[in-house]
Amino acid sequence: MSQFGTPQTRDIRLVRTNSQGQAQAAKSALQSGQSWNAVAKKYSVDTATKNKGGLLAGVTKGQEEKVLDAAAFSAGLNKLTGPIHGTFGYYVIEVTKIKKPTQQSLAQATPSIQQILTGQSQTSAQGAVDAQVKKDWLHKTNCRSAYAMADCSGYKPPKTSTATPSTSTPGTTT
Repeated sequence: MSQFGTPQTRDIRLVRTNSQGQAQAAKSALQSGQSWNAVAKKYSVDTATKNKGGLLAGVTKGQEEKVLDAAAFSAGLNKLTGPIHGTFGYYVIEVTKIKKPTQQSLAQATPSIQQILTGQSQTSAQGAVDAQVKKDWLHKTNCRSAYAMADCSGYKPPKTSTATPSTSTPGTTT
């Protein structure tokens, strides 16, 4: 998605377990009417969602591991899905909310586009001026050694010191 819109997001409830059997037990518990809060607390090993009824809010495509992402973005709304085997375990999921992507119209985006293009143009123009000034004046600019800097002809950066600081504490004698 571009900077002129927002991607689709989904709110997902999930239970992540370490075994397929535990995932199937969690799914059966949900199908029999137990709440997501109770099932997540009992079966889930996912610390981020376990105490929130398994809720992951505002998930965008590509944010989760590949198989979970694929399942979450192909699942229908309020359809219990799983067990799904992923890298981090087995998942049972349900999509509880789908927020459609947004895209600004050209009229809405025009002020931002103009601002971006103006900024790029100014940066480019300033870079060209700087390069021309350096080309024309660097060889003509002689600075006294106390004031030497990179924009002076014949500038040599100072050598860095390799001395180590003393290890004595102030106020003590060694």
